[in-house]
Formats: sequence, structure tokens, C-alpha cells
Amino acid sequence: MIDIHHDITLGRRERSTALDGMTLNEVVYPAGCRFEPHAHEQANISILLAGSFFEQAGSLSSHCKTCSVVFKPPQTVHRNEVGSRGARSLIIGIQPDRFERWCNWSETLKRYAWVHTGPIPELMLRLYREFRLGDDLSVASLEQLLLEVLSTDFELSTSRMKTAMPLWMRQVMERLHEPREAMPRVDILARTVGVHPVHLARVFRRHHKCTIAQYIRRRRLEKATHALSSSRKPLAEIAYETGFADQAHFSRSFKTHAGLSPGQFRRMTSVGTS
Repeated sequence: MIDIHHDITLGRRERSTALDGMTLNEVVYPAGCRFEPHAHEQANISILLAGSFFEQAGSLSSHCKTCSVVFKPPQTVHRNEVGSRGARSLIIGIQPDRFERWCNWSETLKRYAWVHTGPIPELMLRLYREFRLGDDLSVASLEQLLLEVLSTDFELSTSRMKTAMPLWMRQVMERLHEPREAMPRVDILARTVGVHPVHLARVFRRHHKCTIAQYIRRRRLEKATHALSSSRKPLAEIAYETGFADQAHFSRSFKTHAGLSPGQFRRMTSVGTS
């Protein structure tokens, strides 16, 4: 018998906000805890702010890290195992009437899926910032950001490309994923894999919906976000390890990316504190 929970979370709720047809909850889970197969009545979207955990729903499973985002339809049966550092999440519960309205124009909420990279985690970080800010404009900002999440190219964010990636593009991706990747000149990169620079740029954008420079910047910021929440390394060290010119460059880029300074993000998402 699977337990169906009316409450949107089984963790310790630290702060909540109720909006029209939805609730936002910041939740902390203790290290090592397990939740046997269960489901929630409401659909939900959540982002892992710090820590890690494993989730399985049917034949699908995911090892989730900082900034992983999940879309979970109502009554999705799943189980969880929280990592050794615990976990902190922002969970958005969506009531049935709001869920039905949104499903009329967005397919995003209709299927269970995890998103680990791309524009959706960036938007969810900005949504978290508005949630914590809590001023007189936050309600409008939260709703707008959530609508942006639901209208973002879901196939792109889940890396399920509609066309097969050519072999030479896989070689390009290997080059871009090297440690402390520098921004390569497109003409040199194209020559290395044997294609014309214009063709490389066009095919890259078709698969990733961004330029090579934007892709590298996003990867640097994702790695930096994970380092901020999983270590106490100095900001200058994180900046160096993730490929930024210096701490100032890192701080500017991170604030543009998340709407928070690196220090603010680290303080707000610490698993053990609020």
C-alpha cells in the first residue's frame, strides 16, 4: 500500500509562502534519512539548494546535486535517500485547479523529469531569491518566474535533443568539458574537428540554444554553485578552480546568474542553518 500524502513535503519546513493556487516551502532533510515509496496529492516543482540525495520513481532514478530541479505530477510514486550532508530544497506545491490551468498551455508539468543544467535551474535560483526577499513585489516576481520556468524549452533542459548529435560535435563537447576550460577560438575548434566555423556555430546553437561562450559560462557557474554549497573553500579559490579570471569577475557573473552574491547564496543555502 503506497502512502499518499496531502502535505507537499516530508522534511522539516523552515519557511513558507502561500500564493494563489500554490505554496512555496523551504525544507531541510537530515543526513542519511530515507523515505520509502510514497506520493503527494499535489504536483510540485522543486530545486535542490544544498546537499544531495537519490530519488527513484518507477524505472527512472536520479542522483541529485545542487541546483537539480524536478517536475513531479500529482501522485507520482517515488522514494528518496538523503546524502551524508543532508539536503535543503525549495518545493513549490501546485493545487489541482492551478495545475489544470497550467497544463492547458504547458506540457512541462505532465511528466516526471529531473533537470540538472541549463536555463531552468538558473530561473529557479532567481525564484528562490525572490522567495527569500519577500518584499511587496515578490509575489508578482515569483509568479512571473514560475511561468518562465514552465515555458522554457523542456527538451533542451533535459538534454533530449530532437536530432542526433554528430560525432564531431561530441568531440567539441569533450573539448569544452576539459578542466578549467578556456574559451576556444571558434575557427580553431572548427579546424580541429574538420568543419566550417559557421557550420559549427549553427549546429551548436541548434543543439544547445546558446553560443559556445554562453555554454562555457553556464558550466562554470554551475560548478561554482555546487562548490559554494558543498565546501567552505574561499571564493577566490572557487573562482580559480572554475575558470574565472579572478574573484571579482566570479562575483559579478554569479550575481547576474542567480540574483545573489556568492556569499549570500552560501549563507542562505547552508544545510545546517537558515
